[in-house]
Amino acid sequence: MSGQFDFRALLIKVQDLLSDRDRVRLHFLLGDDIPRNLRDNSSLSGTLSVLESLFDKDMISDQDCDYLIEAFKKIHCYDAAKRLQEYQRAHTQRNGRNCSLQDILIDDNEDDRIIVTVDGNNLNCPNQQFIDESLEKVHIPGTAIVVVNATHILYQHVFGYQSLLPKRPMNIDKSIFPLASISKTFIAVAVMQLVEKELVDLDTDINQYLLEPYKRIYHPQYPFHAITLRKLLSHSASIAINSTEQNTQYRPGDTAFEETLAEFCFKYINPNTSNWLPKPPGSVASYSNEGSSMAALVVERIANISYIQYVKERILKPLGVDVSKVGVRLADFENTEDFVKHYVYVFNTSYLEGWQKEIPQLNFTPISDNLPNWLHVSNFGFGSFPAGLLRMSAKALSIYLRMFMNNGSSIVHPRSITEMRTIVGSGNIPMYNINQNNHSTQQQSASQFGLSWYWQTMDDGRRYLGHSGSMLGIAHLMLFVIVSWI
Repeated sequence: MSGQFDFRALLIKVQDLLSDRDRVRLHFLLGDDIPRNLRDNSSLSGTLSVLESLFDKDMISDQDCDYLIEAFKKIHCYDAAKRLQEYQRAHTQRNGRNCSLQDILIDDNEDDRIIVTVDGNNLNCPNQQFIDESLEKVHIPGTAIVVVNATHILYQHVFGYQSLLPKRPMNIDKSIFPLASISKTFIAVAVMQLVEKELVDLDTDINQYLLEPYKRIYHPQYPFHAITLRKLLSHSASIAINSTEQNTQYRPGDTAFEETLAEFCFKYINPNTSNWLPKPPGSVASYSNEGSSMAALVVERIANISYIQYVKERILKPLGVDVSKVGVRLADFENTEDFVKHYVYVFNTSYLEGWQKEIPQLNFTPISDNLPNWLHVSNFGFGSFPAGLLRMSAKALSIYLRMFMNNGSSIVHPRSITEMRTIVGSGNIPMYNINQNNHSTQQQSASQFGLSWYWQTMDDGRRYLGHSGSMLGIAHLMLFVIVSWI
């Protein structure tokens, strides 16, 4: 009884993180899984009734809230999803149940691990059966895992498929992933290279670098608070694009690139839009793909080459990465057969209609009658591509991560690595909460962002630095422990 009591208490607390618009979107997303009369009632009591109906159908419980976590992620209520994930992770540690990809990768159950020995040192890694079973449970068709330290690849293995129809297995070297938000870390490295050459300064107004006298970037309510590279890279520039607007940015194939990066940035980030938080830049943090992309535009303007060309020539090529297998556009690759396909697992077929209404410009189709719960999403792009669409293999990404672990190798100076991993504002910049008024006494969580890279502390106190990434049908995790540089 106490487990269910605690879980229900958590669900009540989670309601404080949802706006009325979020409730409408959640009820629509759940579709036929909830009674029609509840679907149309987006009040607090209506949402609690919706949750009760999910309990009644055994779709959620204090032991399994995967369904609700996934729903919150789909409507971009990441704080709510995070609260449930933290609860579920703690429950996993108490009861040994597998629940998420992150848990799979950092689980401490000795019975589910193998020992890999490198230079006399033992490394615990999850065994194949454990990972195969866990991936099937959370509906992930395939994954690639690479574990490195500063000098070696300690463990690498692929599981499952990059394509379900036709079936094509994952490949560490060849399978090409869109990195999603892990792409942002490359922007920070590029910026720090320019800082080292004294071509830019982290705390200078970016208008000085954009050289657009008739398109100045500033917060319309706080015009004297400069938008700087430090604020853009730490998500503290008070830029905020709502999720509905972001969904319109998806475009099939390469059609998103008919608009230049500059055109995209100036369209969404300018003083004539409503895409700003009601707070001065530098006072709060709110995750922003558009803000990160604006930092990439500064790189373009200062280096006088396209951002993706900069990443290839100045970051990846010196590391020995085959840059012919790196890009953002489909046209950047000779063929797309090695692309990991985008799949969405749906709990019932009514979700297909929901996805088609949510993002009608993309093509969601059931992959076959034999696999009715799997939707395939054709390749797509979006204007904020520097923040989420860099494509490469798991092996190539591991080479890049080892550069960071080696204090920059020959790519950036160690002091630049220190700058990127230092939390901006020393942990005193709160995350913006749209539902919290200025007189609230509720404590806000502090931003853990450095420059694109961010810190995450697990329930057991372990502290990681890195970045995650997710988009339609894709989820990634790139992190390491500072103590051991693994």
